[in-house]
Amino acid sequence: MAALGGFSSFDFKDKRHEPPISQSWPGLFRWMKFLVKTYMSPSYTEDEDKRRGLLEIVASALYFITQDDTTRSIVFATPGVVELATHLWLSDK
Repeated sequence: MAALGGFSSFDFKDKRHEPPISQSWPGLFRWMKFLVKTYMSPSYTEDEDKRRGLLEIVASALYFITQDDTTRSIVFATPGVVELATHLWLSDK
């Protein structure tokens, strides 16, 4: 979670982050799907504030990643990303 949370400290206009994010996107996406599935599960019984905070970290990382044209096109071409974004959006009650 710390790695995903770290995205918010980067300047998304700095193009140096694009190659590593593009190369690691498949793994990042798998982790995001796992985390969202885990924290959206009815069996998750931890503190609601913790759950909300963790989902906000995932949403913030996804937002950051899509600020660059190159990574945005990679993200939008990923099957399942719309479903992931929808779950994040619906979790914000």
